[in-house]
Amino acid sequence: MDEETTNLILSLQMDDLAALLSKRKGRAAEGSAPGTDEELAIELQRTELEDQQVLLADIRMVWSVSRAVQDDGATVAILAAEERSSSQDRDMACRLSDQTP
Repeated sequence: MDEETTNLILSLQMDDLAALLSKRKGRAAEGSAPGTDEELAIELQRTELEDQQVLLADIRMVWSVSRAVQDDGATVAILAAEERSSSQDRDMACRLSDQTP
């Protein structure tokens, strides 16, 4: 399933859960521990949906980092090689002038 569809499904489920919670408002004090099986089920579903949203955000971040590594990998390798060469040049210059790096 693609990311957009997954996000839509999670959003609709969260909306459904919010509607359920709004219907139950007034039956129990806000923020109180779930008392009935139904309240517990609603709370567990809310927690699960939030966990899924966090997981999807983590997956997006991993893919972003992966793309950045692939896109920038060659450039980073070139810069690292240039840095090594500069460091070796400095070491050589220090040795020629009898200085320690």
